Amino acid sequence: MNCPFCQNKIPPDVFFCPVCGKKIKETPLSTTVGAQILLYALSLFLPPFNIGMTIKYLKSADPKAKTIGWVSLIMMIVALIVVGVSTYNFSKRISDQVNQELKIYQQYGF
Repeated sequence: MNCPFCQNKIPPDVFFCPVCGKKIKETPLSTTVGAQILLYALSLFLPPFNIGMTIKYLKSADPKAKTIGWVSLIMMIVALIVVGVSTYNFSKRISDQVNQELKIYQQYGF
């Protein structure tokens, strides 16, 4: 096989050309248990910041990596829904408390 950039002969299993250093093909994404735990933890606790890594897994040609990407995406969506509902409920509770206090002050003529 020849490097598409410098035309030197390279082994077929390399990811970077040993002569010019250019990337020949994408390195496979890690599908180890540790990598999955990290990706899933980031999906749950930092959902918007992990979207780039999730997309990388979804675009991968490896079926296992794609599955990991889909699980990460679903976990991210669930986390965002939970945060949204919790935020809504919290703000509604605060608003109700403020309105209740305002009614008390209005009774006294303030």
